[in-house]
Amino acid sequence: MRLCIIILLFFLIPFTCNLFAQQEISENPHTGCGLFSPHQIIIDDFLKYDVPELLFDDNLVNMEMTWGNPVINSAVKSAILQIELTTSVVESKQIPLNVCLVIDRSASMSEYRRMDKVKVAMKEFFKMLKPTDYASIVVYDDTAMILFPAQRMHDGGGYNYVAGLIDSIKLGASTNMVSGMTLGYKEVLKNYSPFSANRVILLTDGITNLGIIEPAAIIAQSKIYNDKGIDISTIGVGTDINFGLLNQIASEGCGLSHFIGDCDSVRNDAIRVFKEELNNMQSLVKDPVIEITFPKQFEASLVKDIIAEQHRKLISIFIKSLPQGMSQTSIIRFNINKKINKDIEFEVKLTYFDVLSRKTVSRTRHKRLLYSHTPNENIDMLDDINVKNNYYLTLMTCMLKKSVQEFEGKRYSNARHIINKCLADIDNKIDLSKPDSRQWTVRQMLLHQLQLVENILFRNR
Repeated sequence: MRLCIIILLFFLIPFTCNLFAQQEISENPHTGCGLFSPHQIIIDDFLKYDVPELLFDDNLVNMEMTWGNPVINSAVKSAILQIELTTSVVESKQIPLNVCLVIDRSASMSEYRRMDKVKVAMKEFFKMLKPTDYASIVVYDDTAMILFPAQRMHDGGGYNYVAGLIDSIKLGASTNMVSGMTLGYKEVLKNYSPFSANRVILLTDGITNLGIIEPAAIIAQSKIYNDKGIDISTIGVGTDINFGLLNQIASEGCGLSHFIGDCDSVRNDAIRVFKEELNNMQSLVKDPVIEITFPKQFEASLVKDIIAEQHRKLISIFIKSLPQGMSQTSIIRFNINKKINKDIEFEVKLTYFDVLSRKTVSRTRHKRLLYSHTPNENIDMLDDINVKNNYYLTLMTCMLKKSVQEFEGKRYSNARHIINKCLADIDNKIDLSKPDSRQWTVRQMLLHQLQLVENILFRNR
Protein backbone atom coordinates (compact mmCIF):
# COMPACT_ATOMS: atom_id res chain seq x y z
CA MET A 1 0.00 0.00 0.00
CA ARG A 2 1.55 3.27 -1.00
CA LEU A 3 0.83 6.89 -0.27
CA CYS A 4 -1.23 8.50 -3.00
CA ILE A 5 1.33 11.02 -4.15
CA ILE A 6 -0.99 12.34 -6.85
CA ILE A 7 -3.55 13.40 -4.27
CA LEU A 8 -0.91 15.03 -2.12
CA LEU A 9 0.67 16.87 -5.02
CA PHE A 10 -2.67 18.21 -6.18
CA PHE A 11 -3.48 19.33 -2.66
CA LEU A 12 -0.18 20.74 -1.55
CA ILE A 13 1.53 22.23 -4.56
CA PRO A 14 -0.75 23.30 -7.46
CA PHE A 15 -3.55 24.53 -5.23
CA THR A 16 -1.28 26.42 -2.88
CA CYS A 17 0.59 27.97 -5.80
CA ASN A 18 -2.72 29.08 -7.31
CA LEU A 19 -3.70 30.82 -4.09
CA PHE A 20 -0.40 32.61 -3.75
CA ALA A 21 -0.01 33.52 -7.42
CA GLN A 22 -3.36 35.19 -7.92
CA GLN A 23 -3.54 37.52 -4.93
CA GLU A 24 -1.50 40.29 -3.38
CA ILE A 25 -0.48 39.80 0.23
CA SER A 26 -2.69 41.85 2.50
CA GLU A 27 -2.52 42.60 6.21
CA ASN A 28 -6.18 41.67 6.59
CA PRO A 29 -6.28 37.88 7.00
CA HIS A 30 -9.88 37.73 5.85
CA THR A 31 -9.61 39.71 2.61
CA GLY A 32 -7.19 38.27 0.16
CA CYS A 33 -4.23 37.61 2.41
CA GLY A 34 -3.22 34.76 0.14
CA LEU A 35 -3.34 32.34 3.08
CA PHE A 36 -5.67 29.37 2.86
CA SER A 37 -8.45 28.87 5.38
CA PRO A 38 -8.13 26.26 8.15
CA HIS A 39 -11.11 24.51 6.56
CA GLN A 40 -8.98 23.82 3.49
CA ILE A 41 -6.49 21.77 5.48
CA ILE A 42 -8.37 18.49 5.39
CA ILE A 43 -6.28 15.89 7.19
CA ASP A 44 -8.04 12.95 5.54
CA ASP A 45 -6.56 14.05 2.20
CA PHE A 46 -3.08 13.28 3.56
CA LEU A 47 -4.06 9.83 4.74
CA LYS A 48 -5.71 8.35 1.65
CA TYR A 49 -4.06 5.56 -0.21
CA ASP A 50 -4.22 3.96 -3.63
CA VAL A 51 -4.88 0.27 -3.27
CA PRO A 52 -3.01 -2.24 -5.45
CA GLU A 53 -4.72 -5.43 -6.56
CA LEU A 54 -5.41 -7.21 -3.30
CA LEU A 55 -7.09 -10.50 -2.51
CA PHE A 56 -10.32 -9.86 -0.58
CA ASP A 57 -12.57 -12.30 1.22
CA ASP A 58 -16.34 -12.09 0.94
CA ASN A 59 -16.32 -8.73 2.71
CA LEU A 60 -16.08 -5.43 0.88
CA VAL A 61 -13.74 -3.97 3.51
CA ASN A 62 -10.47 -5.24 4.90
CA MET A 63 -9.39 -3.92 8.29
CA GLU A 64 -5.72 -3.87 9.28
CA MET A 65 -4.57 -2.85 12.76
CA THR A 66 -0.98 -1.95 13.56
CA TRP A 67 0.63 -0.80 16.78
CA GLY A 68 3.41 1.74 16.59
CA ASN A 69 5.13 -0.82 18.80
CA PRO A 70 3.27 -3.94 20.05
CA VAL A 71 5.43 -4.08 23.21
CA ILE A 72 5.12 -1.94 26.35
CA ASN A 73 6.73 -1.92 29.80
CA SER A 74 6.32 -0.01 33.05
CA ALA A 75 8.20 2.99 31.63
CA VAL A 76 5.99 3.41 28.57
CA LYS A 77 3.32 6.08 28.93
CA SER A 78 1.38 5.69 25.66
CA ALA A 79 0.62 3.40 22.74
CA ILE A 80 -0.26 4.36 19.15
CA LEU A 81 -2.79 2.30 17.18
CA GLN A 82 -3.28 2.68 13.42
CA ILE A 83 -6.42 1.27 11.77
CA GLU A 84 -6.61 1.04 7.98
CA LEU A 85 -9.86 0.28 6.17
CA THR A 86 -9.36 -0.86 2.58
CA THR A 87 -12.22 -1.32 0.11
CA SER A 88 -12.28 -3.77 -2.77
CA VAL A 89 -13.17 -2.89 -6.36
CA VAL A 90 -16.24 -4.67 -7.73
CA GLU A 91 -16.32 -3.69 -11.39
CA SER A 92 -19.20 -6.04 -12.15
CA LYS A 93 -21.46 -4.16 -9.72
CA GLN A 94 -22.30 -0.55 -10.41
CA ILE A 95 -24.68 1.55 -8.36
CA PRO A 96 -27.28 3.47 -10.41
CA LEU A 97 -26.55 7.20 -10.35
CA ASN A 98 -29.03 10.02 -9.88
CA VAL A 99 -27.02 13.23 -10.05
CA CYS A 100 -27.53 16.93 -10.73
CA LEU A 101 -24.75 19.37 -11.59
CA VAL A 102 -25.51 22.81 -10.15
CA ILE A 103 -23.29 25.34 -11.89
CA ASP A 104 -22.57 28.93 -10.88
CA ARG A 105 -22.73 31.08 -14.03
CA SER A 106 -22.33 34.46 -12.31
CA ALA A 107 -20.27 37.15 -14.04
CA SER A 108 -17.11 36.33 -12.09
CA MET A 109 -16.95 32.93 -13.81
CA SER A 110 -15.48 34.78 -16.79
CA GLU A 111 -12.26 35.47 -14.86
CA TYR A 112 -9.34 33.26 -15.89
CA ARG A 113 -11.76 31.67 -18.40
CA ARG A 114 -13.20 29.61 -15.58
CA MET A 115 -16.48 28.84 -17.33
CA ASP A 116 -14.79 27.70 -20.55
CA LYS A 117 -12.64 25.27 -18.59
CA VAL A 118 -15.54 24.06 -16.45
CA LYS A 119 -17.58 23.36 -19.59
CA VAL A 120 -14.87 21.01 -20.85
CA ALA A 121 -14.86 19.19 -17.50
CA MET A 122 -18.67 18.94 -17.45
CA LYS A 123 -18.68 17.32 -20.89
CA GLU A 124 -16.07 14.82 -19.73
CA PHE A 125 -18.27 14.07 -16.73
CA PHE A 126 -21.24 13.23 -18.93
CA LYS A 127 -19.07 10.96 -21.07
CA MET A 128 -18.45 8.87 -17.96
CA LEU A 129 -22.15 8.32 -17.16
CA LYS A 130 -23.97 5.14 -18.15
CA PRO A 131 -27.03 5.32 -20.45
CA THR A 132 -29.26 4.23 -17.56
CA ASP A 133 -28.00 6.87 -15.09
CA TYR A 134 -30.28 9.77 -14.22
CA ALA A 135 -28.69 13.19 -14.71
CA SER A 136 -29.66 16.85 -14.78
CA ILE A 137 -28.06 20.29 -14.98
CA VAL A 138 -29.09 23.46 -13.12
CA VAL A 139 -27.42 26.83 -13.71
CA TYR A 140 -27.76 29.89 -11.53
CA ASP A 141 -26.74 33.50 -11.16
CA ASP A 142 -29.27 35.83 -9.48
CA THR A 143 -31.91 33.19 -10.30
CA ALA A 144 -31.78 29.47 -11.06
CA MET A 145 -33.00 27.56 -14.12
CA ILE A 146 -33.04 23.96 -15.31
CA LEU A 147 -30.75 23.53 -18.30
CA PHE A 148 -31.17 19.75 -18.63
CA PRO A 149 -34.17 18.21 -16.82
CA ALA A 150 -33.66 15.05 -14.78
CA GLN A 151 -33.87 11.97 -17.01
CA ARG A 152 -31.98 8.85 -17.97
CA MET A 153 -29.08 9.62 -20.24
CA HIS A 154 -30.41 7.44 -23.08
CA ASP A 155 -33.73 9.33 -22.91
CA GLY A 156 -32.12 12.76 -23.05
CA GLY A 157 -30.87 12.89 -26.63
CA GLY A 158 -27.49 11.37 -25.85
CA TYR A 159 -24.12 12.91 -25.13
CA ASN A 160 -24.00 15.24 -28.14
CA TYR A 161 -27.25 16.89 -27.14
CA VAL A 162 -26.05 17.46 -23.56
CA ALA A 163 -22.69 18.77 -24.79
CA GLY A 164 -24.52 21.32 -26.93
CA LEU A 165 -26.52 22.50 -23.93
CA ILE A 166 -23.33 22.88 -21.90
CA ASP A 167 -21.73 24.95 -24.68
CA SER A 168 -24.81 27.21 -24.68
CA ILE A 169 -24.37 28.34 -21.07
CA LYS A 170 -24.10 32.13 -20.91
CA LEU A 171 -22.70 34.17 -18.05
CA GLY A 172 -25.14 36.11 -15.87
CA ALA A 173 -24.99 38.53 -12.95
CA SER A 174 -24.94 37.93 -9.18
CA THR A 175 -24.78 34.74 -7.09
CA ASN A 176 -27.89 33.23 -5.50
CA MET A 177 -26.40 29.93 -4.44
CA VAL A 178 -29.34 28.63 -2.43
CA SER A 179 -31.73 29.01 -5.36
CA GLY A 180 -29.47 26.88 -7.55
CA MET A 181 -28.78 24.34 -4.81
CA THR A 182 -32.46 23.94 -3.96
CA LEU A 183 -33.50 23.51 -7.59
CA GLY A 184 -30.77 20.88 -7.99
CA TYR A 185 -32.08 18.97 -4.99
CA LYS A 186 -35.58 19.01 -6.47
CA GLU A 187 -34.30 17.55 -9.75
CA VAL A 188 -32.61 14.67 -7.92
CA LEU A 189 -35.71 14.13 -5.78
CA LYS A 190 -37.78 13.41 -8.91
CA ASN A 191 -36.00 10.07 -9.42
CA TYR A 192 -34.91 9.34 -5.87
CA SER A 193 -34.29 5.70 -4.97
CA PRO A 194 -32.78 4.34 -1.75
CA PHE A 195 -30.77 1.95 -3.92
CA SER A 196 -29.22 4.69 -6.08
CA ALA A 197 -26.47 7.21 -5.43
CA ASN A 198 -28.54 10.42 -5.14
CA ARG A 199 -26.32 13.49 -5.21
CA VAL A 200 -26.10 17.18 -6.04
CA ILE A 201 -22.70 18.50 -7.15
CA LEU A 202 -22.50 22.24 -6.49
CA LEU A 203 -19.80 24.21 -8.34
CA THR A 204 -19.26 27.87 -7.48
CA ASP A 205 -16.53 30.49 -7.73
CA GLY A 206 -17.86 33.01 -5.22
CA ILE A 207 -19.68 33.82 -2.03
CA THR A 208 -23.46 33.92 -2.30
CA ASN A 209 -24.72 37.52 -2.27
CA LEU A 210 -28.43 37.18 -3.06
CA GLY A 211 -31.33 35.35 -1.44
CA ILE A 212 -30.42 33.38 1.67
CA ILE A 213 -26.89 34.41 2.64
CA GLU A 214 -26.58 33.52 6.34
CA PRO A 215 -24.43 30.37 6.68
CA ALA A 216 -26.67 28.77 9.32
CA ALA A 217 -29.75 29.32 7.16
CA ILE A 218 -27.97 27.91 4.09
CA ILE A 219 -26.94 24.78 6.00
CA ALA A 220 -30.49 24.39 7.35
CA GLN A 221 -31.97 24.69 3.84
CA SER A 222 -29.54 22.10 2.50
CA LYS A 223 -30.17 19.72 5.38
CA ILE A 224 -33.88 19.54 4.52
CA TYR A 225 -32.93 17.54 1.42
CA ASN A 226 -30.03 15.70 3.08
CA ASP A 227 -32.58 14.28 5.51
CA LYS A 228 -34.55 13.00 2.49
CA GLY A 229 -31.50 10.93 1.47
CA ILE A 230 -29.84 13.26 -1.05
CA ASP A 231 -26.12 13.92 -0.63
CA ILE A 232 -24.25 17.00 -1.80
CA SER A 233 -20.63 17.63 -2.78
CA THR A 234 -19.13 21.07 -3.35
CA ILE A 235 -16.49 22.31 -5.78
CA GLY A 236 -15.00 25.72 -5.07
CA VAL A 237 -13.22 27.43 -7.97
CA GLY A 238 -10.79 30.30 -7.39
CA THR A 239 -9.90 32.00 -4.12
CA ASP A 240 -12.75 34.38 -3.24
CA ILE A 241 -14.83 31.60 -1.71
CA ASN A 242 -16.28 30.87 1.70
CA PHE A 243 -14.31 27.64 2.05
CA GLY A 244 -15.68 26.95 5.52
CA LEU A 245 -19.29 27.17 4.31
CA LEU A 246 -18.71 24.89 1.31
CA ASN A 247 -16.88 22.38 3.46
CA GLN A 248 -19.70 22.38 6.01
CA ILE A 249 -22.38 21.97 3.32
CA ALA A 250 -20.56 18.90 1.99
CA SER A 251 -19.84 17.52 5.47
CA GLU A 252 -23.46 17.83 6.57
CA GLY A 253 -24.57 16.40 3.23
CA CYS A 254 -22.30 13.31 3.38
CA GLY A 255 -20.42 14.44 0.26
CA LEU A 256 -16.93 15.59 -0.65
CA SER A 257 -15.50 19.10 -0.60
CA HIS A 258 -13.12 20.07 -3.44
CA PHE A 259 -11.18 23.24 -4.21
CA ILE A 260 -9.67 24.29 -7.53
CA GLY A 261 -7.33 27.21 -8.15
CA ASP A 262 -7.16 29.69 -11.03
CA CYS A 263 -4.09 28.67 -13.02
CA ASP A 264 -4.08 26.86 -16.33
CA SER A 265 -4.81 23.58 -14.57
CA VAL A 266 -8.46 24.48 -13.81
CA ARG A 267 -9.75 22.28 -16.62
CA ASN A 268 -7.67 19.25 -15.67
CA ASP A 269 -8.34 19.76 -11.97
CA ALA A 270 -12.09 19.94 -12.62
CA ILE A 271 -11.99 16.73 -14.68
CA ARG A 272 -10.09 15.04 -11.86
CA VAL A 273 -12.63 16.23 -9.30
CA PHE A 274 -15.58 14.95 -11.34
CA LYS A 275 -13.85 11.55 -11.64
CA GLU A 276 -13.35 11.49 -7.88
CA GLU A 277 -17.05 12.25 -7.46
CA LEU A 278 -18.09 9.35 -9.69
CA ASN A 279 -15.75 7.05 -7.81
CA ASN A 280 -17.17 8.22 -4.49
CA MET A 281 -20.78 7.82 -5.63
CA GLN A 282 -20.00 4.23 -6.60
CA SER A 283 -19.04 3.40 -3.03
CA LEU A 284 -20.44 0.04 -2.01
CA VAL A 285 -19.93 0.77 1.68
CA LYS A 286 -22.19 3.08 3.66
CA ASP A 287 -21.90 4.43 7.20
CA PRO A 288 -18.71 2.64 8.32
CA VAL A 289 -18.08 2.87 12.06
CA ILE A 290 -15.10 1.62 14.07
CA GLU A 291 -15.74 0.87 17.74
CA ILE A 292 -12.73 0.30 19.99
CA THR A 293 -13.20 -1.14 23.46
CA PHE A 294 -10.10 -0.63 25.59
CA PRO A 295 -9.01 -1.53 29.15
CA LYS A 296 -9.52 0.72 32.16
CA GLN A 297 -5.79 1.44 32.41
CA PHE A 298 -5.95 3.45 29.17
CA GLU A 299 -7.38 6.76 28.04
CA ALA A 300 -8.02 7.37 24.33
CA SER A 301 -6.81 10.49 22.55
CA LEU A 302 -7.65 11.08 18.89
CA VAL A 303 -4.64 12.24 16.91
CA LYS A 304 -6.63 13.57 13.94
CA ASP A 305 -9.80 15.63 13.75
CA ILE A 306 -12.11 12.80 12.77
CA ILE A 307 -15.71 12.51 13.89
CA ALA A 308 -15.79 10.40 17.02
CA GLU A 309 -17.59 9.77 20.28
CA GLN A 310 -16.09 8.46 23.49
CA HIS A 311 -18.04 6.82 26.32
CA ARG A 312 -15.98 5.48 29.21
CA LYS A 313 -13.83 2.73 27.68
CA LEU A 314 -15.41 2.75 24.21
CA ILE A 315 -14.52 5.07 21.37
CA SER A 316 -16.57 5.17 18.14
CA ILE A 317 -15.03 6.57 14.95
CA PHE A 318 -17.39 7.54 12.12
CA ILE A 319 -15.76 7.33 8.68
CA LYS A 320 -17.06 9.87 6.20
CA SER A 321 -16.71 7.82 3.00
CA LEU A 322 -14.98 4.73 1.63
CA PRO A 323 -14.93 4.74 -2.19
CA GLN A 324 -14.02 1.59 -4.06
CA GLY A 325 -10.33 0.78 -4.28
CA MET A 326 -9.23 3.20 -1.57
CA SER A 327 -7.90 2.97 1.95
CA GLN A 328 -8.39 5.36 4.85
CA THR A 329 -6.38 5.56 8.04
CA SER A 330 -7.40 6.42 11.59
CA ILE A 331 -4.79 6.96 14.29
CA ILE A 332 -5.53 6.78 18.00
CA ARG A 333 -3.14 7.48 20.85
CA PHE A 334 -3.84 5.65 24.09
CA ASN A 335 -2.34 7.20 27.21
CA ILE A 336 -1.53 4.75 30.00
CA ASN A 337 -2.81 6.17 33.30
CA LYS A 338 -2.63 3.11 35.56
CA LYS A 339 -0.03 0.45 36.30
CA ILE A 340 0.15 -2.50 33.92
CA ASN A 341 1.88 -5.82 34.62
CA LYS A 342 0.48 -8.15 31.92
CA ASP A 343 -0.48 -8.34 28.27
CA ILE A 344 -3.46 -6.17 27.32
CA GLU A 345 -6.11 -6.90 24.69
CA PHE A 346 -8.14 -4.35 22.71
CA GLU A 347 -11.38 -5.17 20.90
CA VAL A 348 -12.03 -3.48 17.55
CA LYS A 349 -15.43 -3.79 15.86
CA LEU A 350 -16.14 -2.64 12.29
CA THR A 351 -19.75 -2.09 11.20
CA TYR A 352 -20.98 -0.92 7.79
CA PHE A 353 -23.90 -1.24 5.40
CA ASP A 354 -23.17 -3.45 2.38
CA VAL A 355 -24.96 -1.81 -0.56
CA LEU A 356 -24.74 -4.95 -2.72
CA SER A 357 -26.31 -7.34 -0.22
CA ARG A 358 -28.36 -4.57 1.43
CA LYS A 359 -27.30 -5.87 4.83
CA THR A 360 -25.42 -4.49 7.81
CA VAL A 361 -22.05 -6.21 8.25
CA SER A 362 -20.22 -6.41 11.58
CA ARG A 363 -16.82 -7.92 12.30
CA THR A 364 -14.88 -7.98 15.54
CA ARG A 365 -11.15 -8.46 15.92
CA HIS A 366 -8.72 -8.25 18.81
CA LYS A 367 -5.34 -6.56 19.00
CA ARG A 368 -2.94 -7.32 21.84
CA LEU A 369 -0.24 -5.23 23.48
CA LEU A 370 2.56 -7.39 24.88
CA TYR A 371 3.95 -6.53 28.30
CA SER A 372 7.71 -6.67 28.83
CA HIS A 373 8.91 -7.29 32.38
CA THR A 374 12.20 -5.49 31.61
CA PRO A 375 11.55 -1.97 32.98
CA ASN A 376 14.82 -0.51 31.71
CA GLU A 377 14.26 -1.65 28.14
CA ASN A 378 14.16 1.35 25.83
CA ILE A 379 10.92 0.92 23.84
CA ASP A 380 10.24 3.24 20.90
CA MET A 381 6.46 3.64 20.65
CA LEU A 382 6.78 4.49 16.95
CA ASP A 383 9.03 1.65 15.90
CA ASP A 384 6.80 0.81 12.91
CA ILE A 385 7.85 3.11 10.02
CA ASN A 386 4.39 3.27 8.42
CA VAL A 387 2.67 4.19 11.69
CA LYS A 388 5.41 6.69 12.54
CA ASN A 389 5.06 8.37 9.17
CA ASN A 390 1.28 8.74 9.44
CA TYR A 391 1.42 9.78 13.08
CA TYR A 392 3.82 12.67 12.49
CA LEU A 393 2.19 13.58 9.21
CA THR A 394 -1.07 14.01 11.13
CA LEU A 395 0.56 16.01 13.91
CA MET A 396 2.28 18.31 11.43
CA THR A 397 -0.99 18.92 9.62
CA CYS A 398 -2.79 19.66 12.89
CA MET A 399 -0.07 22.16 13.76
CA LEU A 400 -0.36 23.73 10.32
CA LYS A 401 -4.10 24.17 10.83
CA LYS A 402 -3.50 25.68 14.27
CA SER A 403 -0.99 28.15 12.87
CA VAL A 404 -3.50 29.37 10.29
CA GLN A 405 -6.14 29.80 12.99
CA GLU A 406 -3.68 31.88 15.01
CA PHE A 407 -2.89 33.94 11.93
CA GLU A 408 -6.56 34.65 11.25
CA GLY A 409 -6.86 35.87 14.85
CA LYS A 410 -3.93 38.26 14.17
CA ARG A 411 -1.82 36.42 16.77
CA TYR A 412 1.16 36.54 14.44
CA SER A 413 3.86 35.67 16.98
CA ASN A 414 1.93 32.58 18.08
CA ALA A 415 1.51 31.50 14.47
CA ARG A 416 5.23 31.92 13.74
CA HIS A 417 6.14 29.98 16.90
CA ILE A 418 3.96 27.05 15.82
CA ILE A 419 5.41 27.08 12.31
CA ASN A 420 9.01 27.15 13.56
CA LYS A 421 8.34 24.32 16.00
CA CYS A 422 6.68 22.32 13.26
CA LEU A 423 9.62 22.79 10.89
CA ALA A 424 12.03 21.71 13.62
CA ASP A 425 9.93 18.68 14.51
CA ILE A 426 9.88 17.51 10.89
CA ASP A 427 13.66 17.40 10.81
CA ASN A 428 13.92 15.84 14.27
CA LYS A 429 11.15 13.25 14.04
CA ILE A 430 11.16 12.04 10.43
CA ASP A 431 13.94 9.79 9.20
CA LEU A 432 15.56 11.43 6.19
CA SER A 433 18.28 8.85 5.67
CA LYS A 434 16.57 7.44 2.57
CA PRO A 435 15.82 10.16 -0.02
CA ASP A 436 13.34 7.92 -1.81
CA SER A 437 11.37 6.98 1.30
CA ARG A 438 7.77 8.00 2.05
CA GLN A 439 8.98 9.96 5.07
CA TRP A 440 11.33 12.02 2.94
CA THR A 441 8.59 12.74 0.38
CA VAL A 442 6.13 13.80 3.08
CA ARG A 443 8.75 15.97 4.72
CA GLN A 444 9.49 17.78 1.45
CA MET A 445 5.81 18.46 0.78
CA LEU A 446 5.07 19.68 4.28
CA LEU A 447 8.24 21.76 4.34
CA HIS A 448 7.15 23.45 1.11
CA GLN A 449 3.70 24.19 2.55
CA LEU A 450 5.00 25.40 5.90
CA GLN A 451 7.63 27.67 4.41
CA LEU A 452 4.95 29.37 2.31
CA VAL A 453 2.98 30.08 5.48
CA GLU A 454 6.11 31.28 7.26
CA ASN A 455 6.86 33.67 4.38
CA ILE A 456 3.39 35.19 4.69
CA LEU A 457 3.79 35.61 8.42
CA PHE A 458 7.04 37.55 7.98
CA ARG A 459 5.61 39.67 5.15
CA ASN A 460 2.63 40.62 7.31
CA ARG A 461 4.71 41.73 10.29
